[in-house]
Amino acid sequence: MARFNYEEYLYREKIKRFLGEIDFDSDAIIVEGKKDKQVLEKLGVSTKIFMVSKRELKEFCETVSRCSESVAVLTDFDEAGKEINKKLVQELREETDILSSYRRDFGKLLTSRDRYCIEDIRPLLGREFDKFDEVKLSRLYSRLG
Repeated sequence: MARFNYEEYLYREKIKRFLGEIDFDSDAIIVEGKKDKQVLEKLGVSTKIFMVSKRELKEFCETVSRCSESVAVLTDFDEAGKEINKKLVQELREETDILSSYRRDFGKLLTSRDRYCIEDIRPLLGREFDKFDEVKLSRLYSRLG
């Protein structure tokens, strides 16, 4: 069984709060692939999430711009992800408001812990964190009741 790490828990909570801001302020988020989407959903993102992998760029951007007025591009922060971001911004900037500050700030948050892909957050989704959340909630509710 994995040992609980309070520092990692706080880091995960910081990520969740940040994603909550993006979720509130944007119509959609663009990620590279299925695992990235799954991680964001597990962290509570409820806005539309578009996956760019294996899609023709022009057609993909047309779909995104038809469905969204504001978009946060959260492709990976490695060289390939940066290149995809650059191409997306070029294609989308005429039709869609691109919330680039979210990408920059999310990148700083991830890379500060040597994580360069959204799916690198997956270890922070372990059961030990969920159990800690349950304990926190039960204490909160016992104080309110």
